[in-house]
Amino acid sequence: SRRGAKIGVVSSGTHSPTLDKPIGMGYVKVKYALPGTKIRIVAGGKKLDAELVKLPFVTPIV
Repeated sequence: SRRGAKIGVVSSGTHSPTLDKPIGMGYVKVKYALPGTKIRIVAGGKKLDAELVKLPFVTPIV
């Protein structure tokens, strides 16, 4: 939240070669779960800025 309160938890993360940046998945309280919401996460002991997005992370090529 804006006050630094815990609003969820990261469940997994990795580097995306397609997007050439880190991606992750997690659980966020419903009232914060809106695409485009900017959040701060803790991963690997580091605080990182993140943004909530809808799945899939990229548009599949068919």
